[in-house]
Amino acid sequence: MLALYARPADRKPRRVREALLDSRAARLEWEEAAARAEKEPVRHRGISRKAERAAESALATMGRATMLMEAHLPDRDATPSAGAEEFATALRSALPAAERAVRERGRLDWSAPLAALTAWQEREGDESVPVRGSELLLDALDELAQALAPGGRGRKRGAGRR
Repeated sequence: MLALYARPADRKPRRVREALLDSRAARLEWEEAAARAEKEPVRHRGISRKAERAAESALATMGRATMLMEAHLPDRDATPSAGAEEFATALRSALPAAERAVRERGRLDWSAPLAALTAWQEREGDESVPVRGSELLLDALDELAQALAPGGRGRKRGAGRR
């Protein structure tokens, strides 16, 4: 979605549809894995049920952020957003390490996307849909990091990134 704000002239309806379907597929895959784990007769040393529910909530929030941005896509002739490009690049760059961290039960690090979002907010303000959607997405990623943190017990009330 962010690429469409960064380069509105490149907007292709099929890409938007594929991004939404990918988001839904990822959530469905998570739900199926959680359901299979719940039926296992022996509890393994993976994440707790509370952490699993917190992670699922974070994934749902990510889906809402994606749908929010999709509902307000810019016209093809809209001004490209350098902030959206920088945030998307920082997020894309952070994903391989985040994937490894999830698989190895390590800590997720969203500092580069946070820095890009902060710079974007300073340049363009924080009232636009892509900025607010990206903030919501980053909040969800922080919730996911808390839920999956080693020794984590899910979302801590009142905990935030600021």
